[in-house]
Amino acid sequence: MRNVFARLSPRTRSVLTQILVVTGVAIVSVIMGYSLVEARSLSLLLLAAVLLPLLMVKPYWSAMLLVVSAFSLQYATSLGLLPGTTSLVQDMLALVLALAIGLRLISGRRTVSLAGGTWFLAWVFILALGAMANTAPLVPAVLGLRALLRFMPLLFAPAVLGWSEPENRRLAVTMIVLTLLQAPVALFQFLLRSEQSGDTVGGTIGTFSSGLLTVLVVAMTVWLVGLMIYRVVPARLVLIGVAALCVPPALNETKIFFVVAPLIWAGFILPRTRRNFGAALLAVVALAAGVALVLQAYSLAYGNKIERSNTVEWLIESQQQSDKGVLGRIPSIAFAYEQNTDSPTNALFGYGIGSVTRNEQVGVVGELVARFGTLVRNVSFLVRSMLEMGLLGMIAFGGMLVALFTTARRVEKTDEDGFWKAAALGAQAMIVTYTVMSLYNSTLLADAIACTLWCTCGIVAARHASYAEQDDLEYESPIQLLEREDAEGIFT
Repeated sequence: MRNVFARLSPRTRSVLTQILVVTGVAIVSVIMGYSLVEARSLSLLLLAAVLLPLLMVKPYWSAMLLVVSAFSLQYATSLGLLPGTTSLVQDMLALVLALAIGLRLISGRRTVSLAGGTWFLAWVFILALGAMANTAPLVPAVLGLRALLRFMPLLFAPAVLGWSEPENRRLAVTMIVLTLLQAPVALFQFLLRSEQSGDTVGGTIGTFSSGLLTVLVVAMTVWLVGLMIYRVVPARLVLIGVAALCVPPALNETKIFFVVAPLIWAGFILPRTRRNFGAALLAVVALAAGVALVLQAYSLAYGNKIERSNTVEWLIESQQQSDKGVLGRIPSIAFAYEQNTDSPTNALFGYGIGSVTRNEQVGVVGELVARFGTLVRNVSFLVRSMLEMGLLGMIAFGGMLVALFTTARRVEKTDEDGFWKAAALGAQAMIVTYTVMSLYNSTLLADAIACTLWCTCGIVAARHASYAEQDDLEYESPIQLLEREDAEGIFT
């Protein structure tokens, strides 16, 4: 998607700029008012008042703080180190980025090709139509959009704001380091757990986020091994990193690791090593050792839970949970399909954004939560998408992911820098892993998952946009060539 604002008149762009600024100021005022009146957090208000002007001058640091907060804020609030209302700081950081993106596009000073931009606009338009068709209440709809869009400015900011290659590289390294830090945190949580369960071993992702942490490390392992394949980082350091990333799933009792990890690792890593026997051997040994480590640690920590999960008693126990009003993963998909087929509107647009929202902090529940209670509580991202977006919304969202995947694939094939080839490989692994795991849990609603996906795709898309920008600068038509040579006096 090219910047269509560049074609507007200066007066029209000025009016749009004023509207955008006023809207941003209004939203910030609402957030600050809530933090002072409802949350009674004067410190949060002062922090926002100090940070906002500084970050508007340098939006890049807003992105960096947003990435760090995605890996730390939920854990800090669960420990009682910060109040729950501190999450409003994330909203302000995202708003700063969104305002900077909007102002840059409206100014017409930068024309870039945004990977997935057209699909993104179509998706937002369909969400708006669905909300209007279902007359969705305003507050649940806003909270539902907030959950989906909070980290999406990271997808467009690197290309639109024209961040430099070193700046984008720092964002990538920050995400890798924060993921590696999950290993010591997970070990600490495992040693202090109060019961024979690994559900609380979620690293800094949040309380009871063990499954989400496993999804994150599976995808990030592909990125790490890519750094070895493309000769960016020495093999010994990558092997240490892979071992560290295998620590959380070895301790947090996520059986899905034994299915997802081999499939993702084999599908993305082995095809890249078929011409390099040494790299292939190292990759196979490292990944096989990682799976063996997880299996051995799992057996030692949790005994016979793997065997028990295949017994009739375990199936009966799971059914009893469903009878208590908690739907399993497969029944929840059937439930969403049955609800959506009630009418053509629901089939196409779902029940509207926010219909599955449940925010205890402000006491707001969506329409379906009010009707069905725990049946739609903690559903997977797929089920939530079916109920809130409908068929058209899911197609548009899927189209955006496909566009981002093909862009990352193109960067991996054409870029000469091994670091960005590995980053593009990591982006592809994240898109596939997170999409597949949306059947299992609420992947793209988790801070760290959404942040790593959109930020990684954003910096890779910015790398691709730099190619197009360079091509535009270097290309010179025959007529332009003759005019330039004539102006330089070559013909005289």
